[in-house]
Amino acid sequence: MLKEIDSGIVRFYKIIIMQPFIKLFGDFGVQPVLLLAQVINFAILVFLLNRILYKPMKRMLDERKSRIAKGLSDAEKAAQELAATEEKVAQLLEKAQAKSQEIIKESKNSAQEIVSEARLKAESDAKRAVTEAVSEIEAQKEASLRVIRSEAARLAIDIASKVLPKSLTEKDKRELVKDAEKEIAAL
Repeated sequence: MLKEIDSGIVRFYKIIIMQPFIKLFGDFGVQPVLLLAQVINFAILVFLLNRILYKPMKRMLDERKSRIAKGLSDAEKAAQELAATEEKVAQLLEKAQAKSQEIIKESKNSAQEIVSEARLKAESDAKRAVTEAVSEIEAQKEASLRVIRSEAARLAIDIASKVLPKSLTEKDKRELVKDAEKEIAAL
């Protein structure tokens, strides 16, 4: 009985479902066996193309897409790093400029201090030299005056001994010398 039901379903299927398709295929000149073979061939072709061409091509395109995405992200990171580096360079330049201005200012101050110290030292050296020269001149003047006084006293004694009689004693001569020295010192 099952065979009869199965054969009835097959007949029903052939008559009701397949009959219109067979008629349609016949009208267009399509043979179902050849159509089935073409469908199988097409399925094999799709399978082979998928396996041989589509999957490797898709894998290659995915790899390329990932490389491009990586390149873009690397470029973005590089741009960010460049911006950060430029900012750091700008900050370093500002610091260097400020430091150089500070060094220049310190150098100017130091130079002014050195010039001031040199000027003060030169003035003090000049004053000391003038003072030493004045004291040396005073000492030479005093020495010269002593020599002149002693020479004048000696001349006065010589003149007095020639003009006055020889009766002067040593004591009188000394007194005359002292008097002459006092008179010369008063000059």
